[in-house]
Amino acid sequence: MRRPSIELNEDVATALEEAARAQNADPEALANDALREWLLESAEIARKVEAGLAEVSAGRVVEHARVREWITSRGVDAERPRPR
Repeated sequence: MRRPSIELNEDVATALEEAARAQNADPEALANDALREWLLESAEIARKVEAGLAEVSAGRVVEHARVREWITSRGVDAERPRPR
């Protein structure tokens, strides 16, 4: 697999070098770890969005008015149950 060459902005490169120095780590390894975490997090967000859209498509939603009633009742004596 061809590995991409990434040119960092000066401020990012400086921050990366400082972080690597502070952690006694290799800047390339630190950048690789950060990018891996970002990619995993992005994939998880995309998965959750797709799952949410599937719920909407299947009609499994709660009306906005019911959610609003519940939220505005939170913390008062007559708190409404969470809508489902």
